[in-house]
Amino acid sequence: MNVSVPLLVGLLIERVQEKNWVIVMKSLVTIHNLMNFGNEKVSQYLASMNCPINLPNFNDKSSAQSYEMSLYIRKYSCYLHEKTASYRAMAFDFCKVKRGKADGVLRTMPVEKLLCALPVLEQQINVLLAFDASTRDLNNQIINASLGIGDRNSLGLQPMFGIFML
Repeated sequence: MNVSVPLLVGLLIERVQEKNWVIVMKSLVTIHNLMNFGNEKVSQYLASMNCPINLPNFNDKSSAQSYEMSLYIRKYSCYLHEKTASYRAMAFDFCKVKRGKADGVLRTMPVEKLLCALPVLEQQINVLLAFDASTRDLNNQIINASLGIGDRNSLGLQPMFGIFML
């Protein structure tokens, strides 16, 4: 069964607005997976619609665990928001750019656009580094799963920064 991208993203964004941290976390991880491994139309739609992924005021006070997870959800949603803003600014995902190829996007990009891309990339890396997970956080399987996705993103972003420095 095929589902349209606007409908799918709309349903996920609707779930991101819930008060229950479990529903919100699952929705954010699904959005992140779709951005990384799904059709590029998902990232395009998120960027074009300015979807409310950033949840700076999210707070689930139903239990001690939910209160702790609320902090992490705020950080995670901030990263996804920044990843979407980066796509909106550059019209491509830094994590998906071919590296080491003579015809790669960054190797053929005009210098002016490269200079515009550097602060966008730097901001995305800074937000990713702001996760700052503690040892206790790493014992949480849910945080570990989402950090795994973030780690794959950081592995894609670090070489990009190196290319800019050359």
